[in-house]
Amino acid sequence: MIDLGDTKISAVSGIRAGERVNAFIRPEEITLSKVPLETSARNNIKATIRRVMNLGPVVRIELDVGLVAVTTRQSAEELGLDLDEKVYASFKATAVHVVRR
Repeated sequence: MIDLGDTKISAVSGIRAGERVNAFIRPEEITLSKVPLETSARNNIKATIRRVMNLGPVVRIELDVGLVAVTTRQSAEELGLDLDEKVYASFKATAVHVVRR
């Protein structure tokens, strides 16, 4: 478990409790939804969309919790992902890459 202050995320690592770490998650590993998803993903964080960038067939979405997600333009349109929308960012514990500081 990695403590980010207001949020805790599950990760798979050999790091001992109390160690200071950096955690990285690839944007394509993050799934966005309007409601919490019932999946095997251990992490489901409530967030607000702060920036939406159209990049051709994909959309880059920056969240207020420090995460960045990438999704298809079609998915973004179908979900109504827009600035200031509330979303849930879901990702598996195995998607979190942890390194010691």
